[in-house]
Amino acid sequence: MFERDDKNANELKNQSGIIRKKRFSRSRLDRYSGEIILKYREKKPKPTPITEINYWLRKSKRLKVSYSTLYRWLQKHGQVRKSG
Repeated sequence: MFERDDKNANELKNQSGIIRKKRFSRSRLDRYSGEIILKYREKKPKPTPITEINYWLRKSKRLKVSYSTLYRWLQKHGQVRKSG
């Protein structure tokens, strides 16, 4: 009786694990990763602001992304330190 309950519990656990599986899709920013990182690392007196990189993406690459998306992408690629 209890063995059957354990089997059902394990089956449900496996099914919920499959449902919760992380899904990954490539970012539109990945295509321009080298250029974005080079622009961000340019240090005239300071690194290029993210807003300027965002403007550059809109004008020259016709790619519209939000500031927070670009900021998170730079964090993911180790360019911006997480505060906190």
